[in-house]
Amino acid sequence: MNQLFAAQSGFGKSYHSQAWMEANADAYEALIILDYCAEYRGLVKHGLADHWIVGDVETRIGPSDWRDVLEANPYIVLERHKQQVPTSDWQDVVTTIAQAIRSLDRDQLVVVDEAHFVAPQQAKLPEPIKELATTGRGAGTSSMWITQRLSEMDNTILTQCQARMLGGFE
Repeated sequence: MNQLFAAQSGFGKSYHSQAWMEANADAYEALIILDYCAEYRGLVKHGLADHWIVGDVETRIGPSDWRDVLEANPYIVLERHKQQVPTSDWQDVVTTIAQAIRSLDRDQLVVVDEAHFVAPQQAKLPEPIKELATTGRGAGTSSMWITQRLSEMDNTILTQCQARMLGGFE
């Protein structure tokens, strides 16, 4: 299933999405969190996931190397290093990781935090990102897209979400 967690800043997106992940992690063979703002360390603290910082070195890792990382660490939080990976490079990193994710044959949940940076409406959507939302379910991949800016997200992603948790919008 693909799902959307969207709310204005301060309305509990991170808290509620993390609670959902904690409650449902055992339903998946793998849980991959693409953490834009270091908000999902609670999953690591509670022993539900490993933790990696995605810094300058990791931006140069290719899909096959990411595949090895994800196979070795099926429950993992991949946290963006704010000083080494600017927002402008995060989409490229996530696209490469998405290629690796799509090559894995397992029942997995992929969580994309601040999804409007990864799947922006005003730019061409990279094919691996599009595939996560459009064909992932057939390959056993579910996704969760977390954002506070619905109007900035690509419609392809939004229309593929079967479940939506919305809060704080007027």
